[in-house]
Formats: sequence, structure tokens, C-alpha cells
Amino acid sequence: SAFAALMASIWIVAVMPIVVALPYGWQGYCPALGGLEQDVTPLTAGEQTLVTGLRQVQVIVRHGERNLYAPMPCFPGWHPEMECRLNISRALNSVVGPKPSWSEKSCQVGQLLQTSLPRIQQLGRLLREAYIGEQKPLGPLRMDDESVRVHSTDVERTVATAFFLAESLKAKDEQAHIHTRNVSTDPWKLRGCPKVRSDFVSLWQRARSILNADPSYMDFKRRWQSAGNFNFTPGLSTETGFNYDCLLVSMCETGGLPESVSPQLRDESLEWAHKYIELVYKPSPTMRKFAFGMVEEIEHMAASTAKLAVWATHDTALLALWNGLGIWDGIYPTYADITTLEFYELQNSSSAIRVLRQGKPVKIPGCGFLCPTDQFFGSFADLRSMSHQGMCSLVPTTYLPAALSQSQLQADSDDVEMQDSAQLLPGASGVVYIIRHGEKIDAGDHLNATGLARAQWVARLWGRGFLSRYQAPKAIFANFFNEEYNAIELATPLAERLKLSVNSSFHRPAYGYDNHLAGHAIRAALQSGGPVMAVWESWNMVALARAVGCNRSWMADFDAKKWGHVPEHQLTKFDNFFILSLKDGICTDISLEREYFPACRTWEQPCPETDVPYAVLAAMLIMLPLVLALVKLGYIYLGNSEAKIFGDDMTSPFLGGQH
Repeated sequence: SAFAALMASIWIVAVMPIVVALPYGWQGYCPALGGLEQDVTPLTAGEQTLVTGLRQVQVIVRHGERNLYAPMPCFPGWHPEMECRLNISRALNSVVGPKPSWSEKSCQVGQLLQTSLPRIQQLGRLLREAYIGEQKPLGPLRMDDESVRVHSTDVERTVATAFFLAESLKAKDEQAHIHTRNVSTDPWKLRGCPKVRSDFVSLWQRARSILNADPSYMDFKRRWQSAGNFNFTPGLSTETGFNYDCLLVSMCETGGLPESVSPQLRDESLEWAHKYIELVYKPSPTMRKFAFGMVEEIEHMAASTAKLAVWATHDTALLALWNGLGIWDGIYPTYADITTLEFYELQNSSSAIRVLRQGKPVKIPGCGFLCPTDQFFGSFADLRSMSHQGMCSLVPTTYLPAALSQSQLQADSDDVEMQDSAQLLPGASGVVYIIRHGEKIDAGDHLNATGLARAQWVARLWGRGFLSRYQAPKAIFANFFNEEYNAIELATPLAERLKLSVNSSFHRPAYGYDNHLAGHAIRAALQSGGPVMAVWESWNMVALARAVGCNRSWMADFDAKKWGHVPEHQLTKFDNFFILSLKDGICTDISLEREYFPACRTWEQPCPETDVPYAVLAAMLIMLPLVLALVKLGYIYLGNSEAKIFGDDMTSPFLGGQH
């Protein structure tokens, strides 16, 4: 009815994101409707003479609008407020495989927003009009796994996007199944190939080095810092003062930014962020290997009976796929951005693929717009001929697989004392200390005065000095991600005292909890003798311990956010640390201990009463070796005196002569 149409229009306007004009590379990121806003471009007249029919369509879609992808401070004193009232319980009930965690009570990290629905539903309607139904290329379809196959990464926002898209595609009251898998082996989450992930980290580091060598970039960073008193990082970081995800989410969902961020600074920041992305994701052997994992999935699906397949994924996977195929046009993936692969049967009994982005055909390098299937998949023949171990293994020996999903780790650790893997490096024996960086400034990238004082305290505790309490490490690792210097600054005084270098080549993941690269490096260091120290970040403390090979059910109380963001751990969030013991690659013990650093002594105000016992205990622990040493000296002195008094010569220093 006209009234229903009017109400629908009012609802769409009410929930639509803000339309914002953005600089090159970010066009369309905040449109009124996105992904696919027009009919699919038909085949040309010449192409139509070559084909006999459309056999299958595969749709690769980025999730819709979401909350910030990670818990970040964003802008000091200013934080975008999201409307998180989209209920996705039906979507989760449709999942076949691991289910992501979700709660209706809060605005969760990365949660799909209400504003995503119009875009996703519009995308579904246009796809249905182009391909599905009577007199349409694919004909009528039932939402069963034989005709329609829907896959998603094991993440709430992609699962919900896949579900609402499937809901918009179907013509009847049918239930689509959303298939997920463990995130550690999912190529659509850029997982499953540790060697390629390691190469990816090198690309990040190279990109940062190139930007830092550019005087224009350093000038911009100084102006940004001066304007807002918070740091700028071009990549995705969860603790720095700025992250381009903060900027984009704020503009798309609220239309606002802090007053300190002028339109010029806003555009410059996005231009530098895009430059960084271009440096990381440009066509390279690493991108081809990432793309190959996804192309293999596409090829396997092409051989199935399904007429329609949906892959719900993320911007990083799309960038890797596009650049691996050499088809990226420089425009960053928008929310609900769609790449479509049409599989045609040809007159000559062969087949061909047409690739479209947002409904527009894309030319495949060296292949054209209608690319023979054998040529499309054959472009990865060199990688296909390699063994998985040859392409993906970090070292010839076995390595710890990527961390399990959080839900699986939680389930596994509820009832058993388990280790993540028995395939640890042989001979990895010794002690591993995993400590957190110290207290930090508001921007999050450097230690504050208290944190720097804690660094000196750590140097005393492990520094082989008179007041040391723990065996000194022989190797020190420190998390260094997106110019976060906290861990390096905490480790440096100890490293200088022990004349060691700080290994900052490994770091926490950009997202998630996959720390297996760092875990592997720590175990490798143990082969030449321990102890080994790792100075890490709170959200990944437990994840790193698991990656090294130690897990206990009680660790769930400190996992991820719980380490420092729950009331019961506020007093100890910088003080707690793990001691892991390994024997021949097997974890034999793990304990949680405390540094007992009297942090409040560095504050301007007096120590609160609740902290006094810790300070007193710390002072007692420090004084204990001194007291014992004095007692020992006194004993030696008195012992010598007694010998002189009652010995053969009967000489006493107290009596001054013989008797």
C-alpha cells in the first residue's frame, strides 16, 4: 500500500548512514546505498554470441556497516556513539559451524549496525532481479545447500551480513544455512598459511619505513599531533590515539569529528592511510599467495552443483584477492562491497568467467572481460604446483598451528587442563616470562612517568643485581605494532643492563588473537637455553601463553578484555605476569605472579589505602636480601671472633692479647 511504502521510506531515511564526500581512494565509503546501486551490466552483443548459458554465480561481499572493529580510545575526550540495536539472533541460529559470540546487552566491538540493513537488502533485491526467478539466468532457486551455498567467516558481522543478504535473495519462507569454519584455517580471513602471514608482517613494516622516510608525511604527523595532541598511525592499531577506522566510522555513522580535526587534516590523514594501504596490498608474491587460498575455494565451488554461492568476508580479504588477481582500481572496499563471478558455458563446449565489481565488469589482466576458466585458474599454476608445506611453513620443523577461535578456546578450557598443541619444537625447554608493558600516556603509544618507573623496577627484578628476584632472561621479545613503543620502552632498561637486544620483529595481531608467530619464535629461542621474556599487550597475554604451548582453565578469567578491563583486575592489570615452564616442548607448569611495583609512589596524590599493603610487601621483599646478607656477615664475623677467642693461639681482638 501507499502508506506501507511511505513508512518504509521513512524507516530507510531514519537508519541510513551520513553521506560524506571523501578523498580519492575512499569514494563511496559512506553512500546512501552502497555495494550495488544499479542493474548488473549485461554481456555485450559480441559476448552473447559466445555463450550458451549462465551456469553459476558466486558473490563475494564485504560485511555491512559496523561498530569500531576493535576496542580503541580513538580521539581523546571524544568517541563516536553507535546505534547498536540490530538483533541478529536469527542469523546465529542459522549457522552451521563455529558460532561467533554476541550479546544483546551492549554495543559490541565490530557489531553490525542497524544502518547496514538497507544497503544489504538493496543488494539482495538487485541480485535477485538480475539472476533469480522465472525467465532469469539461474531460474528459480531454493535456499538449500544443493542450490545455494552461503559461507561466512566466523565473525558476527559477516555472519549477519550473509544471513540478511540470503533473506533478501529468497522468494519463499525458507531458511538459509550460513556455513562457517575455524578462523585459524579460513583463507577468507587471511588465515591458514603462517609463512604468508609472516611475509605480510614484513610488508607492514616496510610500508611504515617508507612513510617515515617521507618528509611530507613526518610534517603531517607533527601537524596532526599539534592539532589534537594525539598520535597518528596510518595502519590499523587498537591502542594508538588515531586509527583511520575511527575516522571513517565516526564520519559515516555520526557525520562528526572532534573540532581539532579540520577538513584538511581529515582528508590528509585518509590520503596517507590510503598510501599505506597501497604499499601493503599492492600486487606482490604475498598477495598472490593470499589470493590463491581464496581462488582455490572459488574453483572448488565452481565444480559443485550449486547455482549460487555467497562468500561473506572482510575488506582485507577483498584487497588481497583483487591485488592477487591484479584488478584493484585503487578504491577501498566499501561496506557491502560486492565482487561477482559469473561462470558461463560457451558455444565451443568450454567455459569462461566474468568478474564484476559493484555490477560493473572488470578486465582480467592478460585475459579480458570474458576470461576462459582454464586461463583464469591456470594463472596460479606455479602456486598450485607447490606443496602446502613448501608455501606455508615457517621452518622445516613443525610449528604451532594458528590459535583457535575464542569460543573454541573457551569451550576447550572449561573442563580440562589442555595445551594448544603437542607439535611443539623439540628441545624447547626452560622458563618463559610474559609480562605486560607499563602504564602509558593517553595516546597509548608511549609509557608515561609511572610506566617508565616500572621499567626500572623490572630491570631490578630480572637484572642479576643485588635486588633481583628472578633469573635473568637470555632473550627479550617486545610487541611493536603500528608504532606502539610501550613494550619496547618497558624492556629497554633491562636489556641495557643485561647487554641484550630487544627483538621487536614479532607483535600482537592487528585483530583477533593469533599469536602463533611470536609463540614459535619464543620456543625457538628456548632451544638455545632460557629463560626468555616477552613484553606484551594485555588483550593478547593469555593468547601468547597459549601460542607458546601453555593453557589452563583458570586463564579464562584473564583472557583478552578481562586482563585489564574488569573491576577485579584494576589494581593488578600492569603488575600481573605469567611464568611458563616447558620441558622438551611440553608445558609443565604456568603460574600468575606479581611484580609488586608501588606505582602509586609515582603519583602526585598519596597512595590509596588499598595499595599500601602491596607497597609494604614490596619494601619487605626488597629489604629481605639485605637483612639476610647482614645476618650472614655478622655470623661470619662472630664466627671468626669465636675461633680467635677459643682457638689455639687464644687471641681475641676484644681482649687485645694472649692469656
